[in-house]
Amino acid sequence: MNEDDLLFAVRRVRESLAKSNLTWILREIDETLRLGKPAVRTVIEVQEDAPDLIHMRVLTSAGEEKKAARRKTTVPTTESYSAQEELNLLLDAIERTIISSSDMQSYVMSNLADRDSKHPYRGILFERDGEISSELPYGNRESALVEVDSLRQAIGSLRERAR
Repeated sequence: MNEDDLLFAVRRVRESLAKSNLTWILREIDETLRLGKPAVRTVIEVQEDAPDLIHMRVLTSAGEEKKAARRKTTVPTTESYSAQEELNLLLDAIERTIISSSDMQSYVMSNLADRDSKHPYRGILFERDGEISSELPYGNRESALVEVDSLRQAIGSLRERAR
């Protein structure tokens, strides 16, 4: 994918999340983008000659002039995320919030059904305090599982194309 395709994909994923009442994911991603990714830079400190100062020449024991010392220092900093990295952040967030939650719900529901067949469980809801539910809006469980599998395949396909 070229840069324009990546930006288009980012825009479409963002629109989809906004339409699905998952704006809290977008806020988290935006905060991550604002902070930037950690990086380390090497800075070389060089002493500049100033015309108004008296300079002393430093000679080595062999009588040669010694060059001014340069000191390397590493400095922690941040860098901006690329469009590719932003897309990966969005896809990772979708996988963690929707797909993993659905997988966890399926696992728990099947274990509960095995333990207590007298009381059928309808579902488990994962949500953040004060936020609109992130539950997928599907009437029945099979339909939801099919949609989650489709989403999983779409993310995998998008990741392949983005490489």
